[in-house]
Amino acid sequence: MFNRIFALCLCLTLCGQGLSLGCRWMDHKFSQQSKSALDELRTMGGNYTQNSSGVDFPTGLYEQASQASAEDRLNFMAQVLEEVVHLFEEDWDSMPWPETTVNNFLSVVNQQEEGVRSCSLDSSHSHRSPITLHRHFLNIYFMFLTIILLSFFLQGHSSEAWELMRKEIEAHLLRIDILAASV
Repeated sequence: MFNRIFALCLCLTLCGQGLSLGCRWMDHKFSQQSKSALDELRTMGGNYTQNSSGVDFPTGLYEQASQASAEDRLNFMAQVLEEVVHLFEEDWDSMPWPETTVNNFLSVVNQQEEGVRSCSLDSSHSHRSPITLHRHFLNIYFMFLTIILLSFFLQGHSSEAWELMRKEIEAHLLRIDILAASV
């Protein structure tokens, strides 16, 4: 009986250590990666455009995510980072920035996403969380950004479209920093 209790305690201790080691990434690497992503994004262009994308920033989703469990916040952050990568994979040829800078930015954002997911207990991409509806709305928001991007392309304004996206993405990266501070 004593051996079973001891084995159970040992197992729980080791599992708990593994979980805390996974989240050390958030403590030690997230802010470093976040700064790198923002630096790369700012290196891409000059001053941000004063124009608006016409799509309301999902402030409410970020507020709800900030009230959610740490697990749900991590999953929300990972989804935002994943959506950013997908947005930047739309049309490489029309981007006004050097390909190297874009590659560096996407590499850092991919590393951030992987790091955030490594801290999540549900590190799969299944997104089975109570805030699934919020995930859906976030997905719709990024779909609207993609539509805006494509409509600018069709009008021959691809540089302006990418500058709008760069401005939107900076806002997301800054909001993710705020969420990360509360995980």
